[in-house]
Amino acid sequence: MAKKDYYEMLGVSKDVDAKELKKAYRKLAMKYHPDKNKDNPNAEAKFKEITVAYDVLSDPEKRKKYDRMGHDNFEKGYEASGGFGGFNSDNFSDLGDIFGDLFGGKGGGGFSFSDLFGGGFSGGQQQGGFGGFHQQATRGQNIKTELKIPFSEAIKGGERSIRLQGSKEIKVKIPQGIKNGQKIKLKGQGYASPNGGEAGDLIIEISVYNNTEYKIDGDNLNKSLFLDLKTALNGGKLDVQTLWGTIALTIPPKTGSGKIFKIPGFGVRKKNTKGNLLIKTEINIPTDLTDKQIKKITKILEEK
Repeated sequence: MAKKDYYEMLGVSKDVDAKELKKAYRKLAMKYHPDKNKDNPNAEAKFKEITVAYDVLSDPEKRKKYDRMGHDNFEKGYEASGGFGGFNSDNFSDLGDIFGDLFGGKGGGGFSFSDLFGGGFSGGQQQGGFGGFHQQATRGQNIKTELKIPFSEAIKGGERSIRLQGSKEIKVKIPQGIKNGQKIKLKGQGYASPNGGEAGDLIIEISVYNNTEYKIDGDNLNKSLFLDLKTALNGGKLDVQTLWGTIALTIPPKTGSGKIFKIPGFGVRKKNTKGNLLIKTEINIPTDLTDKQIKKITKILEEK
């Protein structure tokens, strides 16, 4: 199968200007960039081809020779002269700008143009890699996943074992007081490098569920305590369940709705701090009172 010429590789016409040429290359570089095509072995070869094409057509002198000699004759001369060893510093700077724009820095994600083709773009040649250059090690990609935990585990912390597809079992420590949406990063537990570099990280986003009893206010926890009318009037002792165990709470006589009991240390516990548990009372009015009972209670209240 015959090779396309450089204009066809970039999808441009032969009278394309420098601005449109750069725009076309940017679009293809984004599509075939190796960091975005880890599972496509053909992408790297395509990426190299379009970069050769852009190097030639973006250089006025090379482009003139290419147009004059034709694709086959020029390519033979180009390869004989060193291929990628022929990159000049001006073109490399231009390519660096492109990758900075596309990937947010020098190639993005630890990738640089020299990672793919090797260092030294002033015309000299090095051994190994594509076109006589050495490929430097690149960092593996990160893995992102979600871990759902109940509210009690988010407050108290713990340890989980997770197994991603095709990977070993990984222990994850859940810190006390972690909040919904926070992330845990496990360094080196991501994808392996394709060429001997360091592995990526495992990024775990926490999703907290099953919380209908408590509200969080900083390091404090708030919950409601429903009292029957008799206990509210006469007082007494109640066993109250908390995330940190059962406590005996003394209710004074004549306790109304909205009274707050503060239990120190029973809120969110972190390494150096312990929040409070704030218990707010609410009175349950009996719904099974007879008309006669309602009249008696009403009379008592009116006498007050």
